[in-house]
Amino acid sequence: MNLSIKKLQLFQTGCLTLFLSLCFLANAQNSRDNVYQTFDYLIGIENSGVFKGTVNLPYPNVRPENHPFYNTVDYQQMKMVYNQQTYSSISGRYDLTRNTLEILPQKQTNLPSITLTPELLQGFTIDGTVFEKHLLPKSEEVSFFEVLLSNAQFKLLQKHEKQGKERIRNRNQIYVQYVETTELFIKTQDQMYPIKGKKDVFKVFPEAKEQLSQYFKESRKDKKGDEAIIDVLNQWDASINEKNN
Repeated sequence: MNLSIKKLQLFQTGCLTLFLSLCFLANAQNSRDNVYQTFDYLIGIENSGVFKGTVNLPYPNVRPENHPFYNTVDYQQMKMVYNQQTYSSISGRYDLTRNTLEILPQKQTNLPSITLTPELLQGFTIDGTVFEKHLLPKSEEVSFFEVLLSNAQFKLLQKHEKQGKERIRNRNQIYVQYVETTELFIKTQDQMYPIKGKKDVFKVFPEAKEQLSQYFKESRKDKKGDEAIIDVLNQWDASINEKNN
């Protein structure tokens, strides 16, 4: 090991000691976020482990109104846990077609944008929306799911996906149109259940069928499909919390 590497490791160790001391003093979420940002600043984010990934493979002809990303083609401020380290302020975007997360390094690092290694990514929050990594039911495939609802009994999750479909414009121009689909899942007792309709909800929670049926009757007046399921489970969650309090 050469001297420069030893110096870098000693410097990082010193910064980590300072980081842990700051963590001890931090007792609020905003304070913890500030601590993580301070840590990245002290050691240099390019040395912090976040750049374990591959250079982005860009899409051709991506436009603001037609793109493969979550919500917007632009990079957004986000938080994430990557390679067992928390990053509380980084620019990124979630690719719904490749099921990967792209990050945009700070300008002063002179590094290219990077696609993170999915196996090292534990979860992230982007545009205020929390995504967790879970195993798809009856599959060995891991994906990221939006957390719509979470309590001690279950989690309501939503998987977002975009598929590119070739289209023809002006009879001779071929382009790709990205179409988003979503699917609901309930996770309870370490099991994932796909939810297509209210019957699937009843199968997961047979003991609450009567109460849930009443909620569905009330909800269907102005909500349908996934929107109705989300509304019903939020009502049920609120009633459980009210009883517990």
